[in-house]
Amino acid sequence: MNSGSDIEANKKTVHSFLDALSAADIDRVTELFDNEGTWEVIDSNASVMGPTELATAVKGFAARCVEPFALTVTGVTAEGDRVAVETASTAKLADGRVYDNRVHFIFIFRGGKICEGREYLDTAHARKVLAPQAHLGHGGDGD
Repeated sequence: MNSGSDIEANKKTVHSFLDALSAADIDRVTELFDNEGTWEVIDSNASVMGPTELATAVKGFAARCVEPFALTVTGVTAEGDRVAVETASTAKLADGRVYDNRVHFIFIFRGGKICEGREYLDTAHARKVLAPQAHLGHGGDGD
């Protein structure tokens, strides 16, 4: 079992990761993510990606926004090597639409880095607002 200091360090890493996602700071996102890690957007297509695909997805989503998208943390629970985070995710898109979703993330750590991330969200809202490209979450391919 992880010590309390490991849990606090993991929580701090998650906050840094979410800040980097919001800012589309790809270097920081990949720095905090394990080179062999996986990111999964939980939807009917089970979109699983590695760090490179995650970085591409984040850049793609950020390019559609007129300003950095906001991930507001509304709750954090941590135990062992896992950190669960509830967020409100909002973004104003270049076409004038507003992405406003609630997202739940699970982060699993190995060696102080995120080795697995899972993203749960309202995929119907994501498809509606982000169509025609139907990107889910923060850029994952939904088709």
